[in-house]
Amino acid sequence: MLVWPQSAAAQDPTACSPTVAECLVDWDLNGDFVPENNALRNTIANDTDRPADRVYVLRRGGLYYIEDRIANADFDLRLVGQTRDEAAIEDLDCPPGETNPDNCDDFGPAVIQRVTREDGSIDGVMIESNGDGNGGQVLKNVWLQGQGDAGVTANYEPIVINSTNSRFEYDGVIFDRNDWHHLGFKAGGNDIFVRNSLFRNLSDANPTQRYAGRAIRLEAGADTVVFENNSFFNLTSFPFQSEAAPVEYFVFNHNTLVNFGLTFAAGNIWKRAYIANNVMVNPFWQGESADQYNAPDRADGFTGVFQIGALPGRFGLEQDRRIVFSNNNLYRQPALETFYGSLDPIVRAQPIISDTTQGFVDADPEHRIVANNTQLMPGLTNAPTDAATLAQMTAFIEDAATPGTPTPWAVVYWDPGRIDNPLAINWPVPEDFTYSNSTLRTAGTDGLPLGDLNWYPDAKASYLANREANIATIENLAGEPAALPTSQVVAQGEGATISGGSVVAVEGFTSFFIESGGFIEWAFDVPADGTYGLDILTDLRGSDPRGENVLIDGEGLRNYTGGGEYFFCTAAWTGGTCPQPLDTADGWDTQEVRSEYLIEDTVGRLDLTAGAHTLRITPSWGYQAFSTVNVVDASGATVDELTPPEAVSEGVREECEAEGFCPQGFQYAALDAGGSITWTVTLQDGEGSILPRFLYQAPAGATGEVFVNGASAGMLTFPVADGDAAVELAGPQVTTGPGTHTVTLTTSSGGLNIDYAIFNVYEGGDIATEALPEGWTLGNAFPNPTAGTATIRFGLAEAADVRLDVFDVLGRRVTTLADGPMTAGTHTARLDTGALASGTYVYRLTTPVGAETRRLTVIR
Repeated sequence: MLVWPQSAAAQDPTACSPTVAECLVDWDLNGDFVPENNALRNTIANDTDRPADRVYVLRRGGLYYIEDRIANADFDLRLVGQTRDEAAIEDLDCPPGETNPDNCDDFGPAVIQRVTREDGSIDGVMIESNGDGNGGQVLKNVWLQGQGDAGVTANYEPIVINSTNSRFEYDGVIFDRNDWHHLGFKAGGNDIFVRNSLFRNLSDANPTQRYAGRAIRLEAGADTVVFENNSFFNLTSFPFQSEAAPVEYFVFNHNTLVNFGLTFAAGNIWKRAYIANNVMVNPFWQGESADQYNAPDRADGFTGVFQIGALPGRFGLEQDRRIVFSNNNLYRQPALETFYGSLDPIVRAQPIISDTTQGFVDADPEHRIVANNTQLMPGLTNAPTDAATLAQMTAFIEDAATPGTPTPWAVVYWDPGRIDNPLAINWPVPEDFTYSNSTLRTAGTDGLPLGDLNWYPDAKASYLANREANIATIENLAGEPAALPTSQVVAQGEGATISGGSVVAVEGFTSFFIESGGFIEWAFDVPADGTYGLDILTDLRGSDPRGENVLIDGEGLRNYTGGGEYFFCTAAWTGGTCPQPLDTADGWDTQEVRSEYLIEDTVGRLDLTAGAHTLRITPSWGYQAFSTVNVVDASGATVDELTPPEAVSEGVREECEAEGFCPQGFQYAALDAGGSITWTVTLQDGEGSILPRFLYQAPAGATGEVFVNGASAGMLTFPVADGDAAVELAGPQVTTGPGTHTVTLTTSSGGLNIDYAIFNVYEGGDIATEALPEGWTLGNAFPNPTAGTATIRFGLAEAADVRLDVFDVLGRRVTTLADGPMTAGTHTARLDTGALASGTYVYRLTTPVGAETRRLTVIR
């Protein structure tokens, strides 16, 4: 147990060499064992002549207190703590006169902690990163203390990452004591690797809701996320959150998780996801209470620990997904289930997967795998599975399940041996997640123990020696990955060239509902320099309070010291004093945003120069509705009205008061009989084919034909689609080569409403519109898509031996419809799809003069 000294005022920072990569950063500049505030922060800020490979080395046992956030803009930040073996003897706890480090005790990893400024304020952010391709982080062997020096843990995300297309590595990091999550990624395109780390007591210290306490939050997805050999305990809600956008490639392998309160991930739009070889004790320990499982919008009575949901069309094709939940052990202590049943109404224990998720698995069982998951008691050596922690959990469950229970609810916390001092760490950590169950010690897909292999060093060495093969074993469970598009173009229907149709705008009241990601953005003008305000029409949808990011020209506005965003609340909120109360939390009301309401560094951000500006709203808490925003001058007069149809949005839901179709952008193209709609698509060098996908409504169904550069690419049958949302239908993939091309959709039936189109662009191409000489033809399957029998017509210019095969998207032959000599003329083959899973299939006619290939979509 280490109790840290109080800090001193900041001194001169360490001076780093401009030519040597490593810079050893001091924290105790006077040798008096008193940490200087901002010693690390100022060293980085003043290191303006740093080499590209700069590494800031932190002393073993160092106490790096920060009053102001560490910022890396357009350079990669590397903070690497010394290991025990690398420590200088003066950085160890040695008896007087001792010169042998082996006879000294270890103070533990370098600690980074936020501390209170002289004015009593504290920066809510520890590290903030910005950059495109050069705003990454490497953190190794450090202890990140989420609580401040006054013991306050109510901080949303100490590490704020605005960077895109950058690399992030966390290795041997201890993420300790925070109400929410340490890692908050605001933008996408990043590669994130978390290994050999501990996530400890990420549990709300003053609980008022179910959803605090997470490990990581992604607001815009990522390219790659890998979690390997980590341990987690006491997370109030989700270990992982990425609801607004998917991760392109996700691996969660060999981790140990003890006591996480909700489903494994907030967000179920997996693309390539491999979750395997994990030990989970008390997963989804909150269970679900009656207000949740009886909610009117629930499609399933259970959520389940692992979930799969529909992939929104803008993120890819369903048949391209590869998902594995395999060889995980999920154990719930019997005392929890007994307690669930004692409540009235009961709390429901959650299964591994729900019926809804099982339906997604059944739709593509070759590529969506839920297998070899067990529910055995591990028998952990030292973990928060004791009676006292269970009592905390059951008290929280009862508080959350009982309407009207006063807040704060019960706190869930375990750290035996740690004194109640915010300037203390518990080193060495008390948790020991080795276990007694011998079956689990060989249950991995690699034959190794399940869970975090740091608790089994020999097994970890074996794993690392064969890592690539071990990961390939997991990936192969779901088959080879599909060929993914090199790019994707989203084009609105109302922005295309329309003949025989019209653009229809939604009538009546319109709004947006933001969930956990996406944005709404307006451009506006003010007539003169001055101070302006915003009147924001919003609906909290019964959730009081809410906090969202409201940004003017990219700079956030804040009105409440307890959060890093703009606060929306009513006077009825009991968690604090609402700064500017709304009249209701359940209905539309106007939030007045004025310069005098702004606080701290956001003061003055409504002082605008004459001309063009932007207003952007993105979710922080999310789950709030927004409609028209009026920009007002100092007298309160409106100078610009910003309506939902005028906004640019992504990843949020359009809502229309009028019943019926509510399209993206609140407009759509309505095609009459004989009508057409044309888009242009540009392919770069190396790109060779286009797969068009149409988001449509057709209340009576419709027929259509796709033309690429004026040549027919195939007939389409649009099944009946009505309601308030568009339905997707994919066309044929067509070889084009690079350059600018036209894609035209015509309809002979009419009654076809096009919301927007998505054009997947691929390298090369596999579908040719003219692959056979004149007289030899392969027609389009009809109907296409099909749920039953499809008819395929083909023509032969002369008698010949021909073959007609059907393949899945991985190139495996699923059936042969014709094979042998056939006469000249037109022929018909029928494909019964009853035994085929939903997805895209390729049928190929092979003749003595060439071959032609087309696609068929099977739906269920």
